[in-house]
Amino acid sequence: MSANKIKLAIVDDSKFVIESLDAIISSFNDIEIAFSAQSGGELLAELETTEVDIIILDYRMPPGKNGKELSEIIKNKYFNTSILILSMYKELKIVEGCLEAGVDGYLLKEEAGIDELRSAIDCVINNETYFSKTIYNKILAHLRKADDNPKSSILTPTEIVILRLICEQYTTKEIAKRIFRAINTVETHRKHMLERTNCRNSVGLALWAVKEGLLPGFDSYKPS
Repeated sequence: MSANKIKLAIVDDSKFVIESLDAIISSFNDIEIAFSAQSGGELLAELETTEVDIIILDYRMPPGKNGKELSEIIKNKYFNTSILILSMYKELKIVEGCLEAGVDGYLLKEEAGIDELRSAIDCVINNETYFSKTIYNKILAHLRKADDNPKSSILTPTEIVILRLICEQYTTKEIAKRIFRAINTVETHRKHMLERTNCRNSVGLALWAVKEGLLPGFDSYKPS
C-alpha cells in the first residue's frame, strides 16, 4: 500500500460508471485515482507502468477477458494489489469463481452507495474481505446447506468449529470466547487451516468448507 494516499484504479466498460465512481471517490481525501480503463487490455497495459493499491473491477467487459480471468492474471503478477469486483451479477457460481481467482471483495452495483463503497475499500485495502449484503446472504445460505455429518478431514474437530464460526463472520475475539480458547490459539488454528487447505484467506476457507462439507452444528461441540 502507498505510504501516502491509496492509489486506486477504476475499470468498467461504461464511461458513465467510471465518471460516477470518479466523482464519489475523488471526495475521499486519502484516495488518489491513478487511472481508469474501459477494457481488460487497457487495464493490463496501464499496470505495466502504474502501480496501484486497489482496483475496482467490473465483472463483464466485452469483448475480452471477464473480471475473474483478469483477476487471475493480476494476482499472479501484482499479488499485493487488492481487487474489488463491482458487478450486477448475483449468481453464486460467478462469485465463487472470482473468489477462487483471488479477489478481495464483491460488491453489487445496485447496493453500492457511497458509505458501502467506502467500507468495501477500507476492508480490502486492510487485507480483509467484503461482500454486499445480498452476496453474503447467498454464501451463508449455501454454507448452511452443507452436510452436517462431514467425512474425514485434514482439520481437527476444533478447527472445524472455528471454521464454521469464521464462515458466520465471528471475530477472532468472539470465537475465542465461544470455544473457551485464547485469542492467540484461535489465530494459530486459523494459520494452520490456511496452510493445510492451501487457501489465501477466510473467503477461501469458506469456499473450501462448502466443497468438503465441513460445517457441523456448533451446538454439538464440547470443548475438551
